[in-house]
Amino acid sequence: MSENRGDSMSVIAKVWVEPDCITCNACEDICPEVFKVTDDSSMILAEVRADGAFDMNDGAKSPLTGTLGADLADLIEEAAEACPVEVIKFEYAESAAEETAPAPEAVEAAPAAVEAAAAPVAGVSEALAAVMEGDRSITIMFGSQTGNAAGLADQTSKMAADFGLQAKVVDMDGADTSALAAGRLLIITSTWGEGEMPDNAESLWQATNSGNPGLSGTHYSVCAIGDTAYDEFCKAGTDWNDKLAALGATSVRDIQLCDVDYAPPWKIWVVEALSRIACVDASGTFHETLVEEMLAYGTSGDDDGIVDGDFAPATVVADEMSITLRLFRYNPVAASSGFDSVACSLPGHATVQDLLMAIQGDLDGSLAFRRGDGSGTPTTAVRANGRIVLMDVARLDGLVSEGGTLLLEPLPGLPV
Repeated sequence: MSENRGDSMSVIAKVWVEPDCITCNACEDICPEVFKVTDDSSMILAEVRADGAFDMNDGAKSPLTGTLGADLADLIEEAAEACPVEVIKFEYAESAAEETAPAPEAVEAAPAAVEAAAAPVAGVSEALAAVMEGDRSITIMFGSQTGNAAGLADQTSKMAADFGLQAKVVDMDGADTSALAAGRLLIITSTWGEGEMPDNAESLWQATNSGNPGLSGTHYSVCAIGDTAYDEFCKAGTDWNDKLAALGATSVRDIQLCDVDYAPPWKIWVVEALSRIACVDASGTFHETLVEEMLAYGTSGDDDGIVDGDFAPATVVADEMSITLRLFRYNPVAASSGFDSVACSLPGHATVQDLLMAIQGDLDGSLAFRRGDGSGTPTTAVRANGRIVLMDVARLDGLVSEGGTLLLEPLPGLPV
């Protein structure tokens, strides 16, 4: 929908709330003119809706009245971005106009779209340009227990566009075996318990083993997340990798096994896997000789390093601080919950996520939490000393003073 915004000011036609709201109050705090949080869910206020109703507006999707769609567009967008479970949805007025456009105009516009799709890719050889013609879809499936694999799948999908691919992220929960028959397939999965599939992957795994679909037209790679403290390290990922091969699929890159600090190995895997699977053309042929050129093409816009200069931003470094962490924990085996207290020493510029990763790596490998990519990932939202923050960007020195106590709790209603 963002493509419809153009250079003019955004106008939101409709806003609604999907099921599974956790009533964290973030949307109402940002835009009380539109949202009202009840005990059950966030609601869209009656006075801003054309139908005058007070509910989630997920059924009727009643339009906003008057000029509210323009006046409050920025706040509605901010509220949607801040929602930790991403249930606030909206539609731009431009989108609505395009969806209701007369059929003859849509037919006339089709040739232009075809011409655009057939346009040559700039800056690449003729051979690579030929590979990048036609169908460029890729399916990225994830099996996730705590949200880590889901987050990596989302990041992978964004990076796929740099390699000329059109990604679709698929939750294994509810997916059927036909999704595995994608011409290009990447699987990112964690392992749960003693070598078990994550809950959201179990049904698909059982269906795949019972149905044994032929996957001779599928090219794939697997990234597995696990913990070397367990005997069955990354077993769910290795099971998928072996099963896909047994069903006739072709691996374009060896399986990547990731320990609890999964980000570094994932970063290696995702670039290599995307550069290789992007060399699979629309007919299903893998052009391995073009991988190096595809790698250069896909990473040409990377900006990992910052060149020193007058305008290079400085890292804001803070002194080390000693605090006491009171952390809410839940034991699913014993079905019990409570608080753990840990004395910690980290730099003040460290994030809450940095703190939990340090505890997980040095003190308690059983600690599980949702990780982000450092950009303010919505799924990392927690309550820190009563404030709702995103763990991957919230600095410790902004939440607690030297010698103080940091209380970390889950958001109300969010599974732990």
